[in-house]
Amino acid sequence: MPTIYSCIRAFGLRVDDSDTNFQSYFRRIGEDWNVPGDGRVRQPDVNIKPCTAEFGFNIRYPAKHGREANDPWVIRQLLVYRKHYLASGASSWIFVQCPPDLRESILTSAAFSGDAVYSAALSFAVSNWREYINHLEEAVKKKVRVYIPIALPKRQLRA
Repeated sequence: MPTIYSCIRAFGLRVDDSDTNFQSYFRRIGEDWNVPGDGRVRQPDVNIKPCTAEFGFNIRYPAKHGREANDPWVIRQLLVYRKHYLASGASSWIFVQCPPDLRESILTSAAFSGDAVYSAALSFAVSNWREYINHLEEAVKKKVRVYIPIALPKRQLRA
């Protein structure tokens, strides 16, 4: 069953721009006797099952790198992982390569719930895609105009 390690491993799999390991997602329900807060391992109680729910995903998103270059864009990655202890309602979060803007928005959010964090992460990840696609579209148009002049035959009008 996949774990957070499959998501982290996806960070290292990219070898070129035509990467096939684009994203990773997993969820798992299980038992965990480690209770957050005091770091102690609890002895199993036959009456209580300490269920946990784990969710994790990594996603790539375009971002401007701010350097002087022909292409101002770079594709970055973000990993979001949550382990939720169902009995206590407590959660443990891990973010890998979390951008400062997203981190600030999550930490200052009035409603720090799982749905709010997932929504903030996904909204952040999709926020620049339109501008990035427009940039690529302009680059393709320039190349087509400069390198591939197409002479279309003139149509003869029939009377």
